[in-house]
Amino acid sequence: MFSSTDHDHDALAKRLRGAVAERCFVDVPIIVMPAERFRALAATQPFGDVSDEHQKLVHLGFSQGSMLTTTQATLDARVTGSERVVVVRDALWIDYGDGVKKSKLTPTAIDAAAGEPVTLRNMKTVAAVAALL
Repeated sequence: MFSSTDHDHDALAKRLRGAVAERCFVDVPIIVMPAERFRALAATQPFGDVSDEHQKLVHLGFSQGSMLTTTQATLDARVTGSERVVVVRDALWIDYGDGVKKSKLTPTAIDAAAGEPVTLRNMKTVAAVAALL
């Protein structure tokens, strides 16, 4: 987390990605968003009350840009067991149900469905970050 007076989040993400690649010799997607957007996304959790133990299996996914309009349908086709996926306000929530080990909702599949890199954070992490903002 950091503060910036630069309100062009896409350009800032590109500059940060370039700086990380130059200094660390790795090319990783960077997502920059205002605190208000993160808090708003955190508040969209669609699965109702989730037990403390199950919060590690419920993830918020977000990206720098807009996800494809077909993201929900593409991921729905990969859902197995008690998994659930809900796309909400250009982010997605995944309840991995019985666990991620055998899930077909892999990072590669999620990125492909969204049309761009997506980062996932579990509910506990989302709540902790939102509380710091």
